[in-house]
Amino acid sequence: MCLDLIVIFHHITPLTHDLCNAHIYPHSPKLGNFLYSMGRRQLIYLASYNHQPKTLELMNTSTVNTIYLIRHGENVANVTGEFSYKRVDYSLTSKGVLQAAQTATYLCERHIDAIYSSPLKRARETAEAIAHPHNLSVDILEEFREVNVGDLEQAEPTAANWDIHNAIIAQWYHGKLDVRFPNGENFLELIERSKNGLRTATQGRQGQVIVIAGHAGIFTAIVSAICGPESLPIIRQTRKHNCSITEIEVTTSDQDVTGKLVEWAACAHLSGEAASFIAPVPEFTSEKNEGKTATAH
Repeated sequence: MCLDLIVIFHHITPLTHDLCNAHIYPHSPKLGNFLYSMGRRQLIYLASYNHQPKTLELMNTSTVNTIYLIRHGENVANVTGEFSYKRVDYSLTSKGVLQAAQTATYLCERHIDAIYSSPLKRARETAEAIAHPHNLSVDILEEFREVNVGDLEQAEPTAANWDIHNAIIAQWYHGKLDVRFPNGENFLELIERSKNGLRTATQGRQGQVIVIAGHAGIFTAIVSAICGPESLPIIRQTRKHNCSITEIEVTTSDQDVTGKLVEWAACAHLSGEAASFIAPVPEFTSEKNEGKTATAH
């Protein structure tokens, strides 16, 4: 006699409120253990008559969370025009501390579930200022480090070197995504690690609010990649202020990470000295590439 067993899972993981039905027809009336593999979204069951594992694919699940991408406060590299990916790592200037404090005040009345940061000092210090009123810890994710500009980080911040940088970014904007910085990364690699970071930040979360403190370059890449081409005009036309806030709704599934842009680079919460803008690209760069930079350290 064949046993017809219907297994119904409610709230399979914290990720979803979906109801999944798994219909299992073992060849033995005596059924062994049921194991659910959350990572692979599969139901694995063992029929005790031969202990051979059988696998049944379940429906795919996805999650939606609100993410605030917050650019770090001002640091020395913003003033000097240095490239800063890993070796060059400055703390916030006094102005940057003020910007972080005003951003923390602006967000202190908002509900926040988790805070992540790039490992670079300027981002960590910004994240810590925001986390303090919420009594939250800051989790560091390597995936949100600034764009890897390779050899340029060791080079002087001259007009010629910034023109090299901007020329590569311009090629990315024109669809040449495999063009890379010398001994650095290309756009495809940048997006892959960014998506991995978003997967980690949203894992086990549904309908939550997450803050990520990081950099203009990687945030520009993230939004342009996951929010679609309609996001490009506002990205390219709006200045990326230190401690500006970008809000996106991120949908994470087994297959991909996609997003909806809600607000880009908002900075109305800054006032006084904190609101004074410093150009993300040094003024000595050529006009031909002006406005095409994605990396703004």
